[in-house]
Amino acid sequence: MRVLLLSLSLLVAAVGASCSRDTTALTSDCSSQCYEGRPCIAFASGASCNATTFGTCVTDANSSSSSNSSGSGDSCAFECFTNGPNDFVANEAVQFSDYVFFIPYGSDQSKWEANWTSSQASTVDSQLATEVDETQFYPSESNLVLQNLEPLTFLTATTAAMFVGGTSVWGVRGKVSQVKLSAEFLSSNTQLKNITMVNLGFDVDPPQSTFPTTNIESFKMSNCLLSTYPADLEFMTSVVHIDFSQNYFKDYPVKFSHDTMETLNLSTNALTACSGSFPNLTNLDLSGNTLTEIPSNIFDMPKLTSLNLSDNSFTGVALTTDQVTFLQSLETFTIDTFGDVSSCSESAQVKISGVAVCTSTGSAGSSSGSGGGGSSNVGAIVGGIVGALVVLVLLGIAFFCYRRRKTRGKGFGTATGFSDPSQGSARGGLSLWNDQELLSLQVNPDDIEDVRKLGTGAFGVVYLAKYRKNKLVACKRLKKGETTAACSASAG
Repeated sequence: MRVLLLSLSLLVAAVGASCSRDTTALTSDCSSQCYEGRPCIAFASGASCNATTFGTCVTDANSSSSSNSSGSGDSCAFECFTNGPNDFVANEAVQFSDYVFFIPYGSDQSKWEANWTSSQASTVDSQLATEVDETQFYPSESNLVLQNLEPLTFLTATTAAMFVGGTSVWGVRGKVSQVKLSAEFLSSNTQLKNITMVNLGFDVDPPQSTFPTTNIESFKMSNCLLSTYPADLEFMTSVVHIDFSQNYFKDYPVKFSHDTMETLNLSTNALTACSGSFPNLTNLDLSGNTLTEIPSNIFDMPKLTSLNLSDNSFTGVALTTDQVTFLQSLETFTIDTFGDVSSCSESAQVKISGVAVCTSTGSAGSSSGSGGGGSSNVGAIVGGIVGALVVLVLLGIAFFCYRRRKTRGKGFGTATGFSDPSQGSARGGLSLWNDQELLSLQVNPDDIEDVRKLGTGAFGVVYLAKYRKNKLVACKRLKKGETTAACSASAG
């Protein structure tokens, strides 16, 4: 009977000491044997701990309850970490400012990596092999073992947290360590100023309240397979530096632009546009995208000093004089092409950073090929049409006046077209003798011989005369005082 009771007692003790955790995760719900403020790995039931660099395996029957534990009777395996060779927590140096954790690649591939050819995969592996293995400096656990990131709580002195897939911060877009972020992953750490997540693929886009927003100054999620921005970004109103490079974004929405921002890295995405207002932005990287025109808001960034637009899909960009001046004034401007410049003459081209671009007239706010979609080409066409119509109207008016003038000249009944001199006086003293067209028709008085007086009018005396001795003409001699003596003839 005693033997039976002892056996039952041992069985109950063994059951009570089992681990009820069903997932292995990086967590702050650690063994009491782990160091304060340093996340640990809590292993699922049945999983064993294989210590990595800066890690120590422990089993604790008195661990704090995890999200999956059944009570204080759990006895789970944990891997406790120090933060690296310079962490002297064992000597009671508990506080630290920067936390870094690496998750070396496992066997799971993203859908982008799965589409690589064997040659591409081999090239990437070769490139990664040349990078320094940074797990020799920071704690880590393989993605084969670790896929879950539970809520973490850091000491108040910890202001920066970095999580990296692979063994190096350097990575290739599409190759990631696959992880699952728990809700409120870092949100309780309002003291954090810098958050970095690199080479990590998530099963779903990070939901709101995943990250703290109050004091964030630098936020980086590079090569995280993102096509949707984290919702928390909208409320990071103190953020200064943002890096979303090597993702799959198509635009940068206005609601994620903050006046505090000074640097924005959106390189190697799928951008076709970039919106938002950035009055204090100094550094903008849009390289490696699919932009066909320069976003117009760039020319409204008064503090911009560095701009990278290389490796895009620009087609026939045309810049105004103001825009050319803006780009030339930048301390650093990188571009490989503005697109085809054959649509404009060489005289209408300028070079910026050694690259030719067509120019157009107008102010920076009415860009021709820069974010206004082709508006400059439309404006040039409309302007040309309006100009042509104005010229045609002016020519029509001139022709009408000329015809009317000729008609009036004939109305006075003289072959020369002389007008009544009194009319010239009435128009402000203009003299018919200043009309070169009429003067060219003037008759030489030596060719005229008076025959007899025909009559006297208000402005002169009319004679019957012979023109060149064989042609009778009527000759009108102007009265003295009106003008000097002159003669005009008409065929008699």
